[in-house]
Amino acid sequence: MLEKETLTSVARRFAAGDMSAVAEVGGWRALDVEEQATLRNLLRDMSAEQTPRPLGEENGDVLFTWVAVPTGDHAALLDELGLTCAAVPATQELGLGVWGSGGVYLTPQWDGWTLICGHAVSIDSTDATPSELERLSLRFGAAHWYGSDYGCDGWAMAEHGKLLRLCMFGDALEQDMFVGEPHRAEVDATLTWYADVEDDDGDDDRPRCGPAAVAAYGSVDPTAVGPHTRVEGHGLIAVHDPATAPIGVFPV
Repeated sequence: MLEKETLTSVARRFAAGDMSAVAEVGGWRALDVEEQATLRNLLRDMSAEQTPRPLGEENGDVLFTWVAVPTGDHAALLDELGLTCAAVPATQELGLGVWGSGGVYLTPQWDGWTLICGHAVSIDSTDATPSELERLSLRFGAAHWYGSDYGCDGWAMAEHGKLLRLCMFGDALEQDMFVGEPHRAEVDATLTWYADVEDDDGDDDRPRCGPAAVAAYGSVDPTAVGPHTRVEGHGLIAVHDPATAPIGVFPV
């Protein structure tokens, strides 16, 4: 049985993003039930005490996708996403490391919203089958997808089981896509920040705001979180396929 000091050291290294920390003591399976519970509690406390830091900016650009859901019920979110296997409490450093390795990171609840990073949510629905975004919104009241990459920006808002707005545009797309009327967050972001911006390319059909600006008015802007952000709960990491996870990160 490991000493409490050893487990604390492992937790600190793991929380700091060292994904080999648990593997070096034999992995989760080498820990007994009490040791696993202690390690989880340490990670949970470390996450809950963190001040969030901005996500995803690279040279001033937002280059990632995320889903925002107005709930702190991580268990229900994992159930809806089909990620109930082997979830682990996580700090932001650990979450970002696992996200970068192909896993999923759920943030603590920031200003009332949990962000899901690393899960490719479906947006398009059929007459018989609602999209995953719509299913999330049916269960939690709302679900927003935001994304940006070189040459492509977009967002999608679903509320109470129905897709209200889909907006995808950029030079990397063969054709811009717009569904529904502009969301109130899109309108507010444009009026507040972009009212005086001239349209350089002359394409008046494209929005003048980006995903982060829309998120700031529709949910929470992950590139602007910080000491002012209200934090509830703790973060989590999860994985779609345990076989693809880095050794020792998940209890599988």
